[in-house]
Amino acid sequence: MDDNPDESWLFCPWLPALPPGPEFWLAALAWHDSNGSLLDNLPAQPPRRKVYAGVFCVDPFRRREDILHALRRAGISGIVNLPSVSFIDGEVGTLLAGFSLGVEREIAFLRGASGAGFHVAGCAATLDAAQAMAGAGAELIIAHGGPPLPGSADPGHAVAARLRRHLPDAVPVLPLGRLLAQS
Repeated sequence: MDDNPDESWLFCPWLPALPPGPEFWLAALAWHDSNGSLLDNLPAQPPRRKVYAGVFCVDPFRRREDILHALRRAGISGIVNLPSVSFIDGEVGTLLAGFSLGVEREIAFLRGASGAGFHVAGCAATLDAAQAMAGAGAELIIAHGGPPLPGSADPGHAVAARLRRHLPDAVPVLPLGRLLAQS
């Protein structure tokens, strides 16, 4: 980790194991065990800057309290719902929500993390989800419009522009592609 205390850092150790491009979307599939990779790779020394851990907030196999305890012990100060199921809509999105594995569960996780004293960022594709995440304590919204198609512009830019028009100015919004470009 870079030792610049003025910068925030996104910690997603599961990311390099997935193919570039659709990595954030593939990571939401349970067989990747994103949270297992996260917990196995927590730093031994607390970081000297604000670190947001990419947490699969709908993980049906781990309790929120256990994840937050491990992150706190490692000196991680922030949580972001990455990978996210918020890009899954239509029938599959409705099915996930029916099993309590949808974006509402991600928002509840973020609210619990904020209540436990963590910094919170939210990854959202819709205004409703972004507003709920901001209401749950998100100090940053990462906008995504689904996986970009090869050779096309990042659809997260259009979503970010739409969200910026409706969210309070105090909540910055940036497209997911901007984070990917920096990784």
